[in-house]
Amino acid sequence: MAKLDPLRRGYIERFMTEECREKAGGHDKAGCKCFHSSADRRRKLVYSKGKWNYYPIRCKTKDCAREDCPFSHNAFECDYHFLTYKTTMCKYPATEGKSGLCTLLGEKCPKSHGKPDLRSLVEFYLGKAEPLPPPRQQEEQKRRDIILSPASSQAFDIVNTYKTVRCPNPACADLHCQYYHNSLERRRADWRRYRPEMCSIVFVNNRYEPPSSCPRGDICEYCHTKNELYYHPQNYRKKLCTRQPCRYGRLCPDIHPDSASVPRPPREHTKRLDPAGRVQELYGAMLRLKVSFPVWHKSCRKIWIP
Repeated sequence: MAKLDPLRRGYIERFMTEECREKAGGHDKAGCKCFHSSADRRRKLVYSKGKWNYYPIRCKTKDCAREDCPFSHNAFECDYHFLTYKTTMCKYPATEGKSGLCTLLGEKCPKSHGKPDLRSLVEFYLGKAEPLPPPRQQEEQKRRDIILSPASSQAFDIVNTYKTVRCPNPACADLHCQYYHNSLERRRADWRRYRPEMCSIVFVNNRYEPPSSCPRGDICEYCHTKNELYYHPQNYRKKLCTRQPCRYGRLCPDIHPDSASVPRPPREHTKRLDPAGRVQELYGAMLRLKVSFPVWHKSCRKIWIP
């Protein structure tokens, strides 16, 4: 039985949950993993306190638009649910070779094509496996995608635009050029569609192969170049730069000592007095203010203030 690897987990968590930003003509909708209409939209799956926000059972209410509805609203919510994804066999044959993809839907097929691809829910029902990250971790991940580190407009521009457009000058040799000059420098424009990990097909034996060697192309969920890995928001400005002096300047993906956060100065603690000194100080203050002192009477066991 197959385990829930990062690729399958990505389909369960994010497939058809975000709106496509490339709705112009010529866009390949068949290979796109985002929804293009409200009918195809899939709500994000959340597992909290032993319950799902919705289950893989079709809603009987026609055109139901409730976000808190406990039933599925379309086929995507049913087929890509944690409880149904890759748990039944597909009726279409798989392609020949190691990939074994579906002949109809390819990599996006929610059904299984053999025992190695079949998922088991035994560990989940026995309580030995956590299906999805808790909602708090999902919110932290969403907030980390929006708020960059360091939080500045310059860093935001670098992460979103650096090396995403081909340089208009074919003879350009500028090290600080923000455009890419070959496929090994190119970054895909939407970094939300790939993880901050190198593709196992492109990165082999500590060497970077051309991104064209990956059969998935731009729809691959992993990084294909160094720039995609270093300038991903989850990796950008996360560690100190070891190059001194650094030749990349403000375009360096690491933190420089001059831009790192300056530690706060130590707090000046007030001089603490010993208990006897504090009593003497309080006694002197009461004398100056002519305050009456409480007297303890053993007979009534009460405090009497003259």
